Amino acid sequence: MRKRGALKIKIAAAVASVSIVAAAALGLTASNTVSASTAGAGEGAISGYTVNTIQYTLDSTNPDTISSVKFRVATADVSSTSDFAISSKLDSKWSANCDTRTFTAGSPGYTTVTCAYTGTLPDVETASALRVVVADK
Repeated sequence: MRKRGALKIKIAAAVASVSIVAAAALGLTASNTVSASTAGAGEGAISGYTVNTIQYTLDSTNPDTISSVKFRVATADVSSTSDFAISSKLDSKWSANCDTRTFTAGSPGYTTVTCAYTGTLPDVETASALRVVVADK
């Protein structure tokens, strides 16, 4: 009988040891803190800008080429709130990017943009279109 009693005590001690180790392991696991966040979706209309009053300036040394183009964007000041891409179509290819731009705020509600072409200037005879891309930043 003593052997059975001793065996029961050993089993009870083993179960208690396993329980203590399991409880300690649970207590030592790391916890994460996750802050609140926001997610959502929406949509908005895309409308275009009105570009008008387009004026070309011929190069003073070679009047067969265009040195700059000036136009109005019918909106409030777009100089700091928009990205511009301005190019001319020459011989059915878009090229002659206008890299140097100046902005003059006008009144009421327009901005005059002057673009000086750099590098190879657009040729007057082959220039067939002006592309102005304006996007809000």
